[in-house]
Amino acid sequence: MKKVFLVIILFGAVIFSIEFFKIGRTTAYWKGSVRIADQTLEIIVTVENTLFGRTAGKISSPGQYVMNYPISNCTQTRDSLKFEMNENSPPTFFRGRINGTSISAHWIQGEKITPVSLAKTDRKTVSQAEANVMVNYARQFSINKKKVNWDSLEALK
Repeated sequence: MKKVFLVIILFGAVIFSIEFFKIGRTTAYWKGSVRIADQTLEIIVTVENTLFGRTAGKISSPGQYVMNYPISNCTQTRDSLKFEMNENSPPTFFRGRINGTSISAHWIQGEKITPVSLAKTDRKTVSQAEANVMVNYARQFSINKKKVNWDSLEALK
Protein backbone atom coordinates (compact mmCIF):
# COMPACT_ATOMS: atom_id res chain seq x y z
CA MET A 1 0.00 0.00 0.00
CA LYS A 2 2.85 2.37 0.83
CA LYS A 3 4.47 1.64 -2.55
CA VAL A 4 1.24 2.44 -4.41
CA PHE A 5 0.87 5.69 -2.48
CA LEU A 6 4.50 6.60 -3.19
CA VAL A 7 4.05 5.89 -6.92
CA ILE A 8 0.93 8.07 -7.02
CA ILE A 9 2.74 10.93 -5.24
CA LEU A 10 5.74 10.68 -7.59
CA PHE A 11 3.51 10.55 -10.67
CA GLY A 12 1.61 13.64 -9.45
CA ALA A 13 4.90 15.48 -8.82
CA VAL A 14 6.10 14.70 -12.35
CA ILE A 15 2.83 15.89 -13.92
CA PHE A 16 2.85 19.06 -11.79
CA SER A 17 6.49 19.78 -12.74
CA ILE A 18 5.78 19.37 -16.44
CA GLU A 19 2.84 21.77 -16.32
CA PHE A 20 4.32 24.26 -13.84
CA PHE A 21 7.74 24.56 -15.47
CA LYS A 22 6.27 24.43 -18.99
CA ILE A 23 8.37 21.41 -19.91
CA GLY A 24 7.67 20.25 -23.43
CA ARG A 25 5.73 23.37 -24.45
CA THR A 26 6.20 24.89 -27.83
CA THR A 27 5.15 28.45 -28.51
CA ALA A 28 4.54 29.97 -31.93
CA TYR A 29 4.14 33.69 -32.60
CA TRP A 30 2.28 34.96 -35.68
CA LYS A 31 1.95 38.58 -36.80
CA GLY A 32 -0.20 40.18 -39.47
CA SER A 33 -3.17 42.45 -39.98
CA VAL A 34 -6.90 42.20 -40.54
CA ARG A 35 -9.21 44.73 -42.18
CA ILE A 36 -12.37 45.29 -40.13
CA ALA A 37 -14.90 48.06 -40.71
CA ASP A 38 -12.65 50.09 -43.03
CA GLN A 39 -9.80 49.87 -40.54
CA THR A 40 -6.62 47.80 -40.78
CA LEU A 41 -5.66 46.35 -37.40
CA GLU A 42 -2.31 44.77 -36.58
CA ILE A 43 -2.75 41.43 -34.80
CA ILE A 44 -0.34 39.13 -33.02
CA VAL A 45 -1.41 35.57 -32.26
CA THR A 46 0.47 33.47 -29.69
CA VAL A 47 -0.18 29.72 -29.64
CA GLU A 48 1.16 27.30 -27.00
CA ASN A 49 1.09 23.53 -27.39
CA THR A 50 1.72 21.47 -24.26
CA LEU A 51 3.33 18.09 -23.89
CA PHE A 52 -0.13 16.60 -23.28
CA GLY A 53 -1.60 17.92 -26.51
CA ARG A 54 -3.52 20.88 -25.14
CA THR A 55 -3.46 24.08 -27.17
CA ALA A 56 -4.02 27.55 -25.77
CA GLY A 57 -3.68 30.94 -27.33
CA LYS A 58 -3.85 34.70 -27.01
CA ILE A 59 -4.38 37.51 -29.46
CA SER A 60 -3.10 41.07 -29.27
CA SER A 61 -4.02 44.15 -31.27
CA PRO A 62 -1.46 46.80 -30.31
CA GLY A 63 -3.25 49.62 -32.14
CA GLN A 64 -6.31 49.04 -29.96
CA TYR A 65 -4.27 48.62 -26.74
CA VAL A 66 -5.43 44.99 -26.53
CA MET A 67 -2.73 42.64 -25.27
CA ASN A 68 -2.92 38.91 -24.59
CA TYR A 69 -6.68 38.53 -25.00
CA PRO A 70 -7.46 34.82 -24.46
CA ILE A 71 -8.83 32.89 -27.42
CA SER A 72 -11.01 29.80 -27.06
CA ASN A 73 -11.36 26.47 -28.83
CA CYS A 74 -7.83 26.82 -30.14
CA THR A 75 -6.59 23.87 -32.19
CA GLN A 76 -3.36 23.63 -34.12
CA THR A 77 -2.23 20.80 -36.33
CA ARG A 78 0.83 20.55 -38.55
CA ASP A 79 -0.96 22.48 -41.30
CA SER A 80 -3.86 24.39 -39.72
CA LEU A 81 -4.75 26.84 -36.96
CA LYS A 82 -8.29 27.49 -35.75
CA PHE A 83 -9.63 29.52 -32.86
CA GLU A 84 -12.65 31.49 -31.68
CA MET A 85 -13.41 34.59 -29.69
CA ASN A 86 -16.92 33.88 -28.40
CA GLU A 87 -17.12 36.81 -26.02
CA ASN A 88 -17.20 39.22 -28.96
CA SER A 89 -20.46 40.39 -30.40
CA PRO A 90 -20.78 38.94 -32.98
CA PRO A 91 -18.57 35.91 -32.25
CA THR A 92 -15.32 35.80 -34.25
CA PHE A 93 -13.74 32.75 -35.84
CA PHE A 94 -10.26 32.29 -37.32
CA ARG A 95 -9.59 29.46 -39.76
CA GLY A 96 -6.12 29.22 -41.27
CA ARG A 97 -3.83 26.99 -43.28
CA ILE A 98 -0.17 26.92 -42.15
CA ASN A 99 2.41 26.97 -44.94
CA GLY A 100 5.78 26.81 -43.17
CA THR A 101 6.37 30.36 -41.92
CA SER A 102 3.03 31.86 -42.98
CA ILE A 103 -0.68 31.36 -42.46
CA SER A 104 -3.36 32.06 -45.06
CA ALA A 105 -6.62 32.43 -43.18
CA HIS A 106 -10.14 33.76 -42.95
CA TRP A 107 -11.36 36.04 -40.17
CA ILE A 108 -15.09 35.39 -39.81
CA GLN A 109 -17.09 37.95 -37.83
CA GLY A 110 -20.84 37.71 -38.19
CA GLU A 111 -21.65 37.49 -41.90
CA LYS A 112 -18.36 39.10 -42.97
CA ILE A 113 -15.44 36.91 -44.07
CA THR A 114 -12.08 38.68 -44.39
CA PRO A 115 -8.86 37.15 -45.72
CA VAL A 116 -5.89 37.36 -43.35
CA SER A 117 -2.19 36.62 -43.81
CA LEU A 118 0.06 36.03 -40.83
CA ALA A 119 3.83 35.58 -40.81
CA LYS A 120 5.79 33.70 -38.18
CA THR A 121 7.65 36.03 -35.82
CA ASP A 122 9.59 35.72 -32.57
CA ARG A 123 9.20 36.57 -28.89
CA LYS A 124 11.42 39.65 -29.23
CA THR A 125 9.07 41.19 -31.81
CA VAL A 126 6.08 40.48 -29.57
CA SER A 127 7.85 42.05 -26.57
CA GLN A 128 8.63 45.11 -28.69
CA ALA A 129 4.95 45.46 -29.61
CA GLU A 130 3.96 45.15 -25.94
CA ALA A 131 6.45 47.88 -24.95
CA ASN A 132 5.15 50.14 -27.73
CA VAL A 133 1.60 49.70 -26.46
CA MET A 134 2.61 50.68 -22.92
CA VAL A 135 4.50 53.77 -24.09
CA ASN A 136 1.76 54.89 -26.49
CA TYR A 137 -0.94 54.30 -23.88
CA ALA A 138 1.00 56.33 -21.31
CA ARG A 139 1.48 59.13 -23.85
CA GLN A 140 -2.17 59.25 -24.81
CA PHE A 141 -3.67 59.02 -21.35
CA SER A 142 -1.15 60.69 -19.05
CA ILE A 143 -2.85 63.44 -17.07
CA ASN A 144 0.14 65.75 -16.81
CA LYS A 145 2.26 65.22 -19.91
CA LYS A 146 4.91 67.67 -18.72
CA LYS A 147 5.87 65.45 -15.76
CA VAL A 148 6.50 62.33 -17.88
CA ASN A 149 10.08 61.67 -18.93
CA TRP A 150 9.42 60.36 -22.44
CA ASP A 151 13.09 59.62 -23.08
CA SER A 152 13.16 57.05 -20.28
CA LEU A 153 9.93 55.48 -21.54
CA GLU A 154 11.40 55.26 -25.04
CA ALA A 155 14.20 53.16 -23.52
CA LEU A 156 11.58 50.48 -22.76
CA LYS A 157 11.17 49.85 -26.47
